[in-house]
Amino acid sequence: MAKNLGQIFSSKNRDLLNRILYTLAALFVFKIGTAIIVPGVNVSTEGMSFLEVINAMSGGAFTRASIFALGVTPYITAQIIVQLLSADIVPYLSELSKQGGVGRKKLDQITRVLAIVLAFLQGYMYSYAYIRNGSAMDYMLYSLILAAGTSLLMWIADRITQKGIGNGMSLIIMAGIISVLPNMFKNLWVELFAKGFLGIMIFLALASLKKQDPVKEWDVPPFVTLIVPAHNEEHTIAETATSLASIDYYYNGEVNFEVIVCNDGSEDRTGEELAKRPYIPGQHGS
Repeated sequence: MAKNLGQIFSSKNRDLLNRILYTLAALFVFKIGTAIIVPGVNVSTEGMSFLEVINAMSGGAFTRASIFALGVTPYITAQIIVQLLSADIVPYLSELSKQGGVGRKKLDQITRVLAIVLAFLQGYMYSYAYIRNGSAMDYMLYSLILAAGTSLLMWIADRITQKGIGNGMSLIIMAGIISVLPNMFKNLWVELFAKGFLGIMIFLALASLKKQDPVKEWDVPPFVTLIVPAHNEEHTIAETATSLASIDYYYNGEVNFEVIVCNDGSEDRTGEELAKRPYIPGQHGS
């Protein structure tokens, strides 16, 4: 384990180290944002137990009336709505879902616009929980700030996906949940003691459950085959190929993976664009 961690800081993995640092910096900005209170709001939100899930996903920002109070939940909701409408409910969206990379980009743009609209509407509804006896302008301003916070989070998530490690949206949700875990465990411990000896015994019983066997490390790293299906992807296949060419997966000094690109009857210049890309180990095409 220590040896594997040490390889991150080697000169060969400088790009990986930069991606890790970029991701950590972005998550740090997210955490700072959860502590910035919306101007003019000074309301205690204790007792909102029915909104604990939203609070956990936003890293505790909801109960603090932070600018990131909504987190990325509007984007998740918008994504679900667009996916449902794309299932032959709205013909235009259904057609976009069948157009490969170009269609996915347009669907993503529609999803983001819808997410901002939902963030504004949710922010307007939540403003009545934070602001007592406010004017219409107060509620409107609060809604705009929450919508702007969600927009900023979506941008940060995109930066993480492009320049960091992993999926930005998933990492922001995970970071939010992890940040509230200590307080959740503290409340759980207090509740267990408050319920007396029975609660303590239940806690100890749960803690003593058999742990899963640790994952066995490979003596010889397995050879990996990456299959990339492509249909009319001339606008995205170049970026995909460049990313695949940068994979650092070797064993005994030799490339330990191959890439199979399945050109599924593309009618555009997908094949030509792929041929221009950097060398991909074991690349095949069909």
